[in-house]
Amino acid sequence: MRWQQIRDILINYEAESRKGWYSYTWSNGFVSIARRCNPERVYTLNTRDNRVFVDVPESSEESDVYYWHTVSTEYTADDVLADADDYFITSTVSHPYIGMLHIKEDEVKIQPPVIFKDFQYHSGSEINEKKINLRALNNIKAFIYEQDRYCYNKRWSWPMPEAQTDGYIANDCAFCGVGYNDYVAACFYFNGQEFFICTNGDISKENKHRRHFKEQEWLFPWMSNKLDVDRVLYIRSSSLNLYKGDALKQKKKKIIEELKTILKQSGLENYELIEIRKPYKFQNI
Repeated sequence: MRWQQIRDILINYEAESRKGWYSYTWSNGFVSIARRCNPERVYTLNTRDNRVFVDVPESSEESDVYYWHTVSTEYTADDVLADADDYFITSTVSHPYIGMLHIKEDEVKIQPPVIFKDFQYHSGSEINEKKINLRALNNIKAFIYEQDRYCYNKRWSWPMPEAQTDGYIANDCAFCGVGYNDYVAACFYFNGQEFFICTNGDISKENKHRRHFKEQEWLFPWMSNKLDVDRVLYIRSSSLNLYKGDALKQKKKKIIEELKTILKQSGLENYELIEIRKPYKFQNI
């Protein structure tokens, strides 16, 4: 796309949102774009004026770990953006690990007490869920809820009964305030890692809106892997840093370790983690 087309979408986003279309990317009043020929140089367009923020990865003290650094906010769009047709919508959030959880358990028993549905908490007995992946997701949310409750009380120095402090293994845990949690999706922090776990239905819904606003759609290749859709969950980790080389390998290792802890505590032992190495459909960056 040309950057002028992207800016037109941004200007008209509010009108489209009133029709029921939604995109977290566009809802902030600005959007980040890059060129296929140089995907690590990010330009941020906004609706307030004609200025363009220019961000590039800058190395930190750690080897192969970068953070996004704004090099200029003084440019106007016409001065800094080339009149080319290879722009795409991006962000300065990286995803060190994206994968699929293939659940091989014959049966997954729901672990009460808490299931998140329709923006309310319900007891496990209220929901008779037949799909294996939703039972597993319910268990993950129940485990995170308990860790979140413990960490919240610990953070604010609110004592918990001694009998309720057994089994708490998180140094820090919380459902994400930025993002969404509903019956088919969970967004949370666990021991310094940010996770988003959802079903195929949620990815399909998100992709429908991303397609409307010309964003790259997420790839969730359960079908090409010949997996049962009711036994698969999508997993995405996010970070404000950009990891490369050995740092990326170590980051992935840490993420997978935390995932295995979460899955074990959620009653899952027989499963397979499959990494998605190309996160977007028709990716040609």
